[in-house]
Amino acid sequence: MLKNPLVLFLFVLNLFGCIEHQCARDTEISKQTSKKSLLPIESFVKVEQIVFKGKEALDSYSGSGSIVKTEEDTTFVLTAKHLCSFELDLVAVGEVKPTSQQMFIYDLENVIHEATIINKSETYDFCILQVDSDLKRPAISLSKSPPTLAERVFNIAAPVGIFGKHMVPMYQGFYSGNFEISPGVEMSGFSIPTQTGSSGSPIFNEDMELISIILRKTKDFENFAIGGTHQQLKEYLASNLNI
Repeated sequence: MLKNPLVLFLFVLNLFGCIEHQCARDTEISKQTSKKSLLPIESFVKVEQIVFKGKEALDSYSGSGSIVKTEEDTTFVLTAKHLCSFELDLVAVGEVKPTSQQMFIYDLENVIHEATIINKSETYDFCILQVDSDLKRPAISLSKSPPTLAERVFNIAAPVGIFGKHMVPMYQGFYSGNFEISPGVEMSGFSIPTQTGSSGSPIFNEDMELISIILRKTKDFENFAIGGTHQQLKEYLASNLNI
């Protein structure tokens, strides 16, 4: 039993000090675990195409996409046109020509949803998928202005199919400017790591607004992404989704 008043005072002070410190620590941990995601990961989806010969599945390809518009029970996903097409299928499956395809998307819960192609651009490597299901995810906003040279940018992607429940690769880099990839064809460059499966993945500015999507990678250098220009994206979404 503590009879010395000074010892008792120091004991109580130390006890409550420890409790206060523990409470502060618990509060800080609570704040950290409840912080809102900096990137709009809820708007990201993994895209998969399965091609068939009759009822036989021949092959599958995966890429990335983002939700750009929602209407009640309908969701619209932007991705790369070559993920919605058969151009690469003959190479992948040899001499057997696919007769049909099915499109699917995976949300951040890794729940699969069947999707329908509603538009493939005749000019750009853009494609829009429609999902008629209980996919309740927010849409990302298109930036009103194009990026500026050396502006910091962010990317969410599923390279080589890396994606899972509450797990998705995220990157940051810089906008490197627009350039002609071939005569009359302008695209945007970004210092972002890119691999197969990154196609269709969204690129954001610091306001988390969409400025481009990844469409190509360089053959011998994986730390550079090639995407559609902001102007191309703006025209495409305006004419097809009234965004």
